[in-house]
Amino acid sequence: MTIGSDKIRESLLKNAKPGTEVTREPGTMWLGDRSWYVAEHLAPYGWKSLSHATTVIDGRFIRVRCRTCERDENRFDFAHKLLASIKVVP
Repeated sequence: MTIGSDKIRESLLKNAKPGTEVTREPGTMWLGDRSWYVAEHLAPYGWKSLSHATTVIDGRFIRVRCRTCERDENRFDFAHKLLASIKVVP
């Protein structure tokens, strides 16, 4: 799956507040048995950080945006576990 990293980075920072820093540059991340294209940023205090993930499942383009007020290194662990658990039911 090829997705333009510039477009993902631009989408990630589109409505970001000044002082936001990209903490995970757009790239492939394995969550469960699926390859996701993930980018994340850390927002300034008082604002929500964002994780942007995309993949293709059975020909369907899936885009997920998760926001959190958490600021620690593991702030998107729950979102990653949720994405890893996605199953396709025929």
